[in-house]
Amino acid sequence: MPDSAEELRAVQRVRSGDRDAFRTLVEANQEAVYSFILRLVGRPEAAEELAQEAFVRAFASMSAFRGASRFRTWVIQIALNLVRDRRRAEGRRPALVSLDELRHRAERSDASLMARASFAPDLNIARGELTSRIESAIGKLPQEYREVFLLKHVEGLTYEEISTMTGVSIGALKVRAHRARLRLRESIGDHSTGGWEDGRRTGALSGR
Repeated sequence: MPDSAEELRAVQRVRSGDRDAFRTLVEANQEAVYSFILRLVGRPEAAEELAQEAFVRAFASMSAFRGASRFRTWVIQIALNLVRDRRRAEGRRPALVSLDELRHRAERSDASLMARASFAPDLNIARGELTSRIESAIGKLPQEYREVFLLKHVEGLTYEEISTMTGVSIGALKVRAHRARLRLRESIGDHSTGGWEDGRRTGALSGR
């Protein structure tokens, strides 16, 4: 959605029974929600299923959405709860993201770069390789570290928002985020990357 005002108008239309308005909200946020879930569960099929369920639940609960946060943040909270429920039901740690899925993401990133006038093949290859390394490193983080890293440095939430969402104290979240960054730097082996290389936020690995 272009801005929060337009997003809120869409939410209001959904509450009035406009299903097309909800479709607009889904289209604007489905890739981010799916990517967030995939990085937690590591399985594309499960991520697709959980993303769909998150939007189904969001639609059924639109009356509960008061606009205190972005719609995307609200759906991601629903998705996080679904992931945790699935993890408890399975009774095991989620599988890591497959190499095929990492390659697929890198190819999609490459295609996007090729569409830019400033496209440089050498830079494109380097970014694709770095993205795969970062994705793989994130997939190896303990679940509690992975959650806070994604919520803080990919979704851009504040520690206060994450604490409300997860029920974990701000102090504990900061410790987990710090340890996540340390582990990622150790795994990637390159302290000069500056941050998240998947079009998200800069400074993630350095803690900014």
